Amino acid sequence: MNERNTNTQKANEIIRLEPREHVRKRPGMYIGGIDKRALHHLVYVLLDDSISEAFAGECNHIWITLREDNVVCIRDNGQGIAVEINEKTGQSTLEIVMTEIGFGSRRRLVNGIVRISGGLNGVGSQVVNALSEWFTVENRRDGYVWTQEYREGKPQTPVTQTRQVSIEELSGISFTFRPDFTIFEPNSFDYTRLQKRCLELSYLVEGLTLTLRDERNEIPIEESFYTTNGLIDMIKTLNHDKTRLHEPITDRCNVTITSQESTPYAVIVDFTLQFTDTMDFTVMSYVNTVETPEGGSHILALRSAVANAINYIIFDDIEDNEVEYSAFEASRGLTAIIHVMHPMPSFVSPTKVKLLVPAELYGAVSEAVFRACNDFLKDDKVANTIIKKCESNRQALKSK
Repeated sequence: MNERNTNTQKANEIIRLEPREHVRKRPGMYIGGIDKRALHHLVYVLLDDSISEAFAGECNHIWITLREDNVVCIRDNGQGIAVEINEKTGQSTLEIVMTEIGFGSRRRLVNGIVRISGGLNGVGSQVVNALSEWFTVENRRDGYVWTQEYREGKPQTPVTQTRQVSIEELSGISFTFRPDFTIFEPNSFDYTRLQKRCLELSYLVEGLTLTLRDERNEIPIEESFYTTNGLIDMIKTLNHDKTRLHEPITDRCNVTITSQESTPYAVIVDFTLQFTDTMDFTVMSYVNTVETPEGGSHILALRSAVANAINYIIFDDIEDNEVEYSAFEASRGLTAIIHVMHPMPSFVSPTKVKLLVPAELYGAVSEAVFRACNDFLKDDKVANTIIKKCESNRQALKSK
């Protein structure tokens, strides 16, 4: 009888990494790499934590400041983080939130419910802290300023009550950090890239002001971003140099998702659509303010719903054998922005380029878009304009 060759691993050969050590050793699993894109992702995940406060109506201003030597400060006027001592660990809640990977986000902890956020599933600040050469938090809460300092994610000081909050000061939190360039490739923060993200967030979160300041020049640069009409302002910007065939079709609706696998939960579907005289299909897709350039099945649902609404106007009712225009034909010249706000998003990768959309969400998006388009197309003039556009698309595609 032949003996099998087996490679056995001895117990003392197994390396156990603490969560903080794992983040530092495998940063790609949390922020997608160590390059320039990943460097900026550190800023984005801290921004996402503040954005969840804005969605909850607890924050309306976020400040991002770039300083010399790749130092960044992110501040909001939200609730801050609880500082009470945890009975089990004897630590301040602030320290636990900032250091314990997987413990949960400050928003879940403070408010007791899941908030809509694009962060790293509740561990954004902990991951950034672990990947920083040094990190300082200044927490304005309960009438006092509380501070703590860290190096490579390890506390260097206790949580300290430094002073009372003045009458002029707002509640909230400030994160100041310098990335650890023994981990990251040598790069610097790009003002233009952060400028684009701030503008994007101002469109996606109505009523939120973002102030970006660059102190690395002799004369500092500062600008603020704020919009009142959200996605409508965004689609006007996207189509400003095109011939627009109608006013934007827009809606924002709450949808309850039910399935056999989970308890019912609420999702917000926010979208704006507009046809132009081009042959391009332009779509901007976001989940919890995070752009998903590779889309997801919610994009397929949107395109299909637009086609179904157009065909419904033509036939008054759609039979299986009565499909006048396909989704491909009907979406040529369409500019679409869709923002899905989901309490439990699942993404393909840490950088969230594509959303794994449950089947139930496909139906919710399809229903919401169809209803809005159907109502809009009841205007005969608009309906005729869009139907002519679809027929023009078909002829142009046939001639290729």
